This record gives sequence, structure tokens and C-alpha cells, in this order.
Amino acid sequence: MKDREYKNDQLLPFEEVPAYLRHLADALEHKTANLPAELADLPDTVSQLKLKGKARKDAWEFKLRIKTAAGPTPPAKTTAKNDRPADGQDPAYKTLKKGMKASFKEIGVSLTARSLPDAETLSAFLADAEMMMTFEGEAFGGSYYPQFREACRRLSEAYASQDVDAVKSCYAALGRLKAACHKAVK
Repeated sequence: MKDREYKNDQLLPFEEVPAYLRHLADALEHKTANLPAELADLPDTVSQLKLKGKARKDAWEFKLRIKTAAGPTPPAKTTAKNDRPADGQDPAYKTLKKGMKASFKEIGVSLTARSLPDAETLSAFLADAEMMMTFEGEAFGGSYYPQFREACRRLSEAYASQDVDAVKSCYAALGRLKAACHKAVK
């Protein structure tokens, strides 16, 4: 469904501007009592609002544009078995995985430059990895968790030793394990 747009152009004397802006705020808060007709029919759901004002010789010219959301988006298709989206991943898991992907990539960039990643990035990745492994089942690659947990432990130990080559080796092993898991789960 397409967004709808509400337009209202006004030329107001200077002294009427404060009242117009108060009425606009009331209309957006759905306080409909005593609203001028041009603001009484504002849409309930606003996804975008633009108000341009330009001072003229003896008045203000206002251009109001409001876009309304097309309507509620349908919920993701779920499986009857567990009420998760049909792709097997809930939104929290997807968000977690995006964060892990970004921090894993950042670790790789540092190692490519032959330097250790910063401690915050590595800690964030390891913490997210632990959280990821709380999602149970084959849809989340549960059978890979023991190997993944061990690979994360080795990465942490290599980082503690400050040995770039050891960290790089552990990072590569994690990358291979990640690829195998993602291939098996997809």
C-alpha cells in the first residue's frame, strides 16, 4: 500500500502564527476540540511531517506536508510449532547476528593490517557469541555450539597472549566454523 500525503498551504498574518502552531501541535496529539477546519482532519498515523515557513511583507506563508503510513505491516509469517518467523529466526537473534557480523569484520580488518583488534570489539564479539549460543535448536546451528564455544575460548586466549599470528589463526578457524554452520543451517 502506498503512503498518503496531506497538504495544507496557508498565508497567515503575523499575529495568527502562534495560534496556528499551537493548533498544529494539538492536532498531532489528537486533541480535536476547537481546531480550525484545515487542521481538524489530519491523519491519525504520521510517518513524516514537513513545515516550511517564509516571512512575506505582511504575513507568513506556511506549507505543511504530512505523510501517513500506508497502514500496519503484516506480521512475519510464523511457523505454528514455535511462533517464530518462518525463517526460524526471531528479531532479537537477527539483531544479535548483525552485531556479530560487524564486530567479526572489524576484527578481521585489524588482523589484515597485522595489528590486534581493540579489546572492546573483541569483548563485544565474544559476549554476543555467548548470547547467540543461548538460542536453542538446529534452526540456530545448535550442534555447532560446542565447537564454536571452544574456538571463541581459543581466540580469547590468543588475544590475551598478544600474539597477532595466533589471534589470526583462531580468527580464521572461527571463520571456517561460521561458514560451515551457516551453510548447514540455510
